[in-house]
Amino acid sequence: MATTPAPIVGNWKMNGLSAHLAEVEAIDSLAAAHPQVEVGLCVPATLIAPAAAKASSAFIGGQDVHMKVSGAHTGWQGPGDLPKEGQAPECRPSPAGA
Repeated sequence: MATTPAPIVGNWKMNGLSAHLAEVEAIDSLAAAHPQVEVGLCVPATLIAPAAAKASSAFIGGQDVHMKVSGAHTGWQGPGDLPKEGQAPECRPSPAGA
């Protein structure tokens, strides 16, 4: 019976700059070395596409995403409002408590 990998999701808390994308690559390398763990990084909306281009083992998500797809939600973004690089970044709810 296959088991679901344990998820670990990191939230950059709006501190991400394009200068920090090397950290995405470093975390992605560690994620590749530990396939038993599902690794995700929730970066600021402005970094989703560049981070997705740097990651192949970790998934890239958005932070402060509202459960509704779109609309005015102060301090939140609807998943439909997040930038996409083609359809590469996958926006999905984070595990409870993440």
